[in-house]
Amino acid sequence: MYHLNFLIIKLSILLKFFNQLHIGFGETLQIWNKLTEIGLFLLEITIIYYLIKFINRTFLNLSNYAVQKIHASLVKYEIKKIKIFSALQIEDIIRNFINLVKYALIVFIIYLGLPVVFSIFPETKPFAITMFNWVLNPAIAIFNNILNFLPDLFTIIVVYIITRFIIKIIRFISTEIEEGDIVIPGFHADWAIPTFNIVRFLLYAFMLVIIFPYLPGSSSPAFQGVSIFLGLLLSFGSSSSINNVIAGLVITYMRPFKIGDEVKIGEIEGSVTEKTLLVTRIKTNKNEDVTIPNATILSSNTINYSTHAKDKGLIIHTTLTFDYDLPWQQIHEAMLDAADKTKSLLKEPKPFVLQTALNSFFVNYQLNAYSNTAIDLEFLMSEIHENLQESFKQRNIPMTLPLFKALKEGNVINIPIQFNSKS
Repeated sequence: MYHLNFLIIKLSILLKFFNQLHIGFGETLQIWNKLTEIGLFLLEITIIYYLIKFINRTFLNLSNYAVQKIHASLVKYEIKKIKIFSALQIEDIIRNFINLVKYALIVFIIYLGLPVVFSIFPETKPFAITMFNWVLNPAIAIFNNILNFLPDLFTIIVVYIITRFIIKIIRFISTEIEEGDIVIPGFHADWAIPTFNIVRFLLYAFMLVIIFPYLPGSSSPAFQGVSIFLGLLLSFGSSSSINNVIAGLVITYMRPFKIGDEVKIGEIEGSVTEKTLLVTRIKTNKNEDVTIPNATILSSNTINYSTHAKDKGLIIHTTLTFDYDLPWQQIHEAMLDAADKTKSLLKEPKPFVLQTALNSFFVNYQLNAYSNTAIDLEFLMSEIHENLQESFKQRNIPMTLPLFKALKEGNVINIPIQFNSKS
């Protein structure tokens, strides 16, 4: 009995020893596992750090190599003589594109590395799965939406191709009409391009109406609300512009003037240099560039000096006033002689003089002469006035108004002494 108790005691001591040994080994194993996790964490961070450093260095070398490689061939990019990009701007575009790819790759690596880092520790494993789902679920949804959108995309492409084909046919016809190869009675050649632009705009608008239901999200309330807001913003913010556009279309088909014509619009007189749907630009004889809204042109009077200048001649006229005591035959003769000495005036049809008014103290005499050009009318009028002065001085005919000739002791002829034979 004594030996049995002693054996039980020994076995109990031995079991306690093994239990304490197991507990110590488990604690040691936990410590080892923690150290392993910390080591893997540091290793992962180190790998990400050196990988980012390698990407930075690689893309920097790639950027320098790309710029140096094509630097000699960099030229300014032009479309129809319009400068789009200079060589320095192209170089900046290349560098910015390479940097954009670099930063995108760095963000991608960090985003993939962080879940791996979080998965090392048991406490952060759920967060790693969550981070993967943040990207995976939207990516799957986007991919499925793209697959579902493919039939609508093909419909949009077909509608666009058909519209572009119709526009090319209309462009060809418009070009032929403008060049005179196709003649349509009652349709002027200068209407071809404006009409083509209007038809092209209407076709594109019709195309957008057709493809709108096939656009992603077109049926959503948010998309419809934004569309309505933009429509209201455009209608209220561009009312004056729309008025000018409509006026520009009316002016185009009214054909009151064309590029190069000498015109007078309101108080502005000069040569038409540009016509657009919104404004018309005129260069005055003083080299002033005047921009007139088309709505203003439509609501004011327009005088075109060039319309009949070539075929029928433009009648240049100026008015002088003389006393009733002067014979009208001499005045007519002097004015016609001045017109004959003006080189820019036509000999045929012959100039003529009209007596336009019989006032209380004087008569209005209007000289009319033909010119086949409407350019530099101010210089032509100045030459006519010079010749008129010389013609009347040679005939000793005073050119002052009777009211200014009245003196206290009677009337005298108010002409320079060297031309007055009676003085």
